[in-house]
Amino acid sequence: MVARPLSMASDVFTVPPNFEEDIYVMRSSHVLHIVFNRPKALNALNLSMVRKLTGILSAAENDPMLSCVFMNGVEEKAYCAGGDVKSLYSNGKAEDTRPLTHEFFREEYKLNYLLKTYQKPLVAILDGITMGGGVGLSVHGAFCVATERSVFAMPETAIGLFPDVGGSVFLPHLNGPKSALGRYLALTGARLKGRELLKAGIATHYVEDGTIPCLVRSMYDTTEGDFDQVSAVMDSYANDEDEHVSLDDKMDMIVDCFYVTPNGTRQENSLEAVVKRLEGYTRNRALADETLETLKKCSPTSLKVTNEQLLRGKDMSPEECFQMEYRLAQRFMEGEDFFEGVRAMLVDRDNAPKWSKANLSDVSEEYVDSYFQPFDDVERELELEVPDYSHVFVPKAIPHEEYRSRYTERLL
Repeated sequence: MVARPLSMASDVFTVPPNFEEDIYVMRSSHVLHIVFNRPKALNALNLSMVRKLTGILSAAENDPMLSCVFMNGVEEKAYCAGGDVKSLYSNGKAEDTRPLTHEFFREEYKLNYLLKTYQKPLVAILDGITMGGGVGLSVHGAFCVATERSVFAMPETAIGLFPDVGGSVFLPHLNGPKSALGRYLALTGARLKGRELLKAGIATHYVEDGTIPCLVRSMYDTTEGDFDQVSAVMDSYANDEDEHVSLDDKMDMIVDCFYVTPNGTRQENSLEAVVKRLEGYTRNRALADETLETLKKCSPTSLKVTNEQLLRGKDMSPEECFQMEYRLAQRFMEGEDFFEGVRAMLVDRDNAPKWSKANLSDVSEEYVDSYFQPFDDVERELELEVPDYSHVFVPKAIPHEEYRSRYTERLL
């Protein structure tokens, strides 16, 4: 794909009127700018986009002239509202197209892993809805910008799936004591908005929406664009005031009810233990009841698998997490709940899914464990190569994780 030369700062969220491809690329002397261009689908991620992004980002990483990559969604409604689950639904239901679901997850997770290990400054501008697959295109990079329009969620348990795209990599390590916040967000699909993304440790910076074009233009005008310079530009536009947000009012309940006991038994850290604590919570009874109602609507299988996913992922490497998630994804594609959840929530929209396991008590530990087992055919496993970057010219490059940790270690 040929990148169009960048002109004005107003180009940040626009593409030519008749441009029909789902990925639009611009570049300056050292900055590559990627725009997700499926506005009618809220930039939902499909296999075409995954393949294009993988090629574009791989080439950029090996281009000595490029030192920084920006990503944002076209217009202002969404960064990326998630994976294209309707396509997964239709492909997965038909035997002859089911292999496309395997390809999608395999290639999507490889893209997520590429972002996790990326050796150049990667900036995601979450100006709008960022959910599911869109989260996987943002949280793994060094710099993640939230605005007042940002809306984050991992709502997979409501459609009979699990928080993938590296959910087991980052959710157990979000801000707040005892891994409670990530567990709460994963199980309930609760939304975070605006500055809440900064406090949670999902975003590294909070920037007012109106200044985003100026931020991008300043990045184009830097002479090098290495990690230090990108960091300095981002800091100059950031508004890091510690304002009170609605998440602050929920944190007591989240920590008291969703905490993870380090080295605790499976029973101590079970979903049933969370439910029991919610049922007995008195400090904010209305919030606890609302949370219980949310959990009751979700797939019991998804809830229990997700809970186990986060408990295991906390002590796994990113490679191991993505390999685990690929196994889970294939098991869900072989089951019933994902297809029933998508039918009820997105196709027929009756909001009345009939889950394969009606209650949490119907989902045994053995059944949950079956989702995590290696495949009988070793060739089905997800292979992730640790990239060799010795041939890549990156002046004074510092891995993403070091920069990200500078910003996201905030206390709620």
